[in-house]
Amino acid sequence: MPTPQFTWEKFSRSIMINKKPEEVFLYIATAKGLTKWLLEAASFFTLANETQLLNLTFANELDSYHWVWKGKNYELQGQVQDCDVFKKRIAFTFGEECNVEIALTEHEGSTLLKLTQQATPGKTYDQMRQVNSYAYWTFFLTNLKSVVEHEIDLREDKFTVEGLLNV
Repeated sequence: MPTPQFTWEKFSRSIMINKKPEEVFLYIATAKGLTKWLLEAASFFTLANETQLLNLTFANELDSYHWVWKGKNYELQGQVQDCDVFKKRIAFTFGEECNVEIALTEHEGSTLLKLTQQATPGKTYDQMRQVNSYAYWTFFLTNLKSVVEHEIDLREDKFTVEGLLNV
């Protein structure tokens, strides 16, 4: 497995998932798939008329998105920069300061998933946010593997993050 690369402007995380890329891609490029391992709610909207895509419809280049996290008071809106169903690749803005690309390749009957997060050129990028994002993606890619391979969601569902801080 490739060694993780990390700088203050860019990092990559990789994970092997014991399913075919076609199966894994449903989890990373559809609203329904994203809610299984990453989000509480996800919506994609077409650029042309801002129509919401169906839950199992693949996102398209220039679609916008609205994501809500589970157990956190956090929402994010952004744009899909690229989504190639045949190459099993999606790229999207992630906040105002960075972009994320997720690419899948078949490897010996399994899927090698590589996620790269990079600072948006010309934007000032907070180093603490970069460290948090690195840890964040490490957990959620592990959760993706758990969900895809075993249908076990590792996210806490009984407590909110804020509630845990008050225990």
